[in-house]
Amino acid sequence: EEAATSKGAHHIREQFTPDLCIIGEPSGSSRITLGYKGRIVLEYQLTRPVAHTARPEPSAGALGAAFWSRVDAWTQERNQGLTAAFDQVWAHLRAINTETDHLTESVRVALSLRLPPTCSPEEALENLQALADADAKIHAHGLERAYQGDRNNPLVRGMLAAIREVTGERPGFVLKTGTSDMNVVGKVWRCPIVAYGPGDSNLDHTPNEHLPLDEYQRAITVLRHFIEHL
Repeated sequence: EEAATSKGAHHIREQFTPDLCIIGEPSGSSRITLGYKGRIVLEYQLTRPVAHTARPEPSAGALGAAFWSRVDAWTQERNQGLTAAFDQVWAHLRAINTETDHLTESVRVALSLRLPPTCSPEEALENLQALADADAKIHAHGLERAYQGDRNNPLVRGMLAAIREVTGERPGFVLKTGTSDMNVVGKVWRCPIVAYGPGDSNLDHTPNEHLPLDEYQRAITVLRHFIEHL
């Protein structure tokens, strides 16, 4: 299931209690993914009476742009001294739109944050609300906490052995800066969990997204070897 809301994962997490979990996500056939950053999606809306452009008052659009600048500055300040991408808060401006009926003018700023394990969505939302103008409305959704699994368990050991046997390569670990179904089910199932699959995750949701067929076959063989040697 490929859905931004992970609605399938939200449904099945209450239906099953697995002993082990492998999520199909591109990691490369010789690597396994142990964790994903958290997320919050936010919309800032502000409406105000139209002011003449000869007046010094900032327009709604200027206020929206200033809000985004404060968010960006907050993330940069919070990330000081942190070198690993998985440990940083990343802010992305998704859209900024203005409109007017010539009596009022409004601005809508859509943004998202990728969050490390040290910053919960609730903490991020509290900071964003403090950065917003007093008369702005803030709507948040898609709140997911970061998740990082353990590497010392039978699932990880079995997958590492399968990768070595099938590919002849030294397996590696990955911590992803995106968010996946692991964030949804991991905190509920509390079982050993990894993500694995062929392909380059940097190409996800891009025009160049593709899958090398030889790597696809290797990943199938790795999973078969793992299952047969459980």
